[in-house]
Amino acid sequence: MGWLDSISAQNRAWGAYYAAQTKDTTFLPKLEGLAEQWEPLPPASWDSGYYGAPPKLDGRQTNERDAMTAVLDGVILLGGKLPAATLQTLANYFPVQTAVLLARLSHDEIEPTLLHLYHDPTVENPVAQRLVAEMLAVHPPPGFAASLMKGTTVLSVVEVVNPENGLHSGQPVGGICGDGGLPDPEWPVVGQYRVVFYEPSPGVIEFPVVQVTDPIYAMRTAAVRTIPTGSCTGVDRLDYAGRMEVVARMLGVEQSSLPFGAQRSRVEETMIPATSVAEYTKKVTEFVDEEEKKFLELETQLQQKGLITAEEIERGEARPRLVLSLHDSRYGQENKFELPEIASPAAERVEWTTPNIWWVR
Repeated sequence: MGWLDSISAQNRAWGAYYAAQTKDTTFLPKLEGLAEQWEPLPPASWDSGYYGAPPKLDGRQTNERDAMTAVLDGVILLGGKLPAATLQTLANYFPVQTAVLLARLSHDEIEPTLLHLYHDPTVENPVAQRLVAEMLAVHPPPGFAASLMKGTTVLSVVEVVNPENGLHSGQPVGGICGDGGLPDPEWPVVGQYRVVFYEPSPGVIEFPVVQVTDPIYAMRTAAVRTIPTGSCTGVDRLDYAGRMEVVARMLGVEQSSLPFGAQRSRVEETMIPATSVAEYTKKVTEFVDEEEKKFLELETQLQQKGLITAEEIERGEARPRLVLSLHDSRYGQENKFELPEIASPAAERVEWTTPNIWWVR
């Protein structure tokens, strides 16, 4: 099929489409070769508070990306494989397809690539980060669980209020979902891949990504060109919630049984009624100490499973980062006392941030 040899990205996309439609595996070497020749696009900048957006690409780059979407769809549908080194270069732009193809290789073949992607700061695609962590969690290498914990940021809002205001919990912070296909009749309809944490319905084309007690699948749907990987690909980023889900999977427990619970938001809000410096200090210190106890409880569970070592715990290599944001909401209260910095036994592991006070210990 001459289209696969074309210098036109659009023609290569049509060639990959027809190769997949004919189910002719003789086209596999050519498709696999095209994937191995992929030249990475400019580094993606995904973090804009929630999921962010892919970088702006020029016309040629966009066409090359969309052609590779068709090529990878053909490789997957025809049962092909790609070297782990090739998949490493594809992960930032095609994370779900990469995960499907990594799952077709042996653990020994993919572990170095997974570790590279996990530690590589240029891999900013949130879907790639999460899937790599999920795949490493099946056979956790030394230090992985500790790094997963240490990379966790627990952000809590401590709001000081009048005593009559009472206590309540804050609302979870939601994500942004704004992905969509690019309609274009001049390009073929090819497979777009999203992650699901459940077995898809009968008749849905799906591929296993992580085969554990609760498997992770990639589900294929059809669309024109490329649907960007953002918050609508069926998987959360490797933020607080994502990391706790991976930890629960390694422990073999429901996330609801973890010390931090199942539905803790990115921002946890705690109201502290206080009428004096002493009361304020006591309650905030108690709050910090309770958070520290939860950290220790989770570290202990991981140690008992052989996932982290006593030395890692002692050196603080498995301790999440606790960030407290202090807000003064004592509206209408006369003779308000100043909110001082608080000396806590755990202060060296706590970062405080407020509109008026920056306290980092």
